[in-house]
Amino acid sequence: MISQFLYNLSLTAYQLALKLAAPFHTKAALMQEGRKTSWQQLQTDFEQNTQPVAWFHCASLGEFEQA
Repeated sequence: MISQFLYNLSLTAYQLALKLAAPFHTKAALMQEGRKTSWQQLQTDFEQNTQPVAWFHCASLGEFEQA
């Protein structure tokens, strides 16, 4: 229970830090801008798709190679 609270608190703090850093840091601004439209872009990209889609998140080269 406490771990879930700390996890949610850290995510909220991260999002706030990103918003505060965006005016001063180019990568933070790009990340914030990308998050605004990412789900809409995915919906647009896949709306004509009729085939099953497999989604892989590959955070590192090692995870990519395993997938």
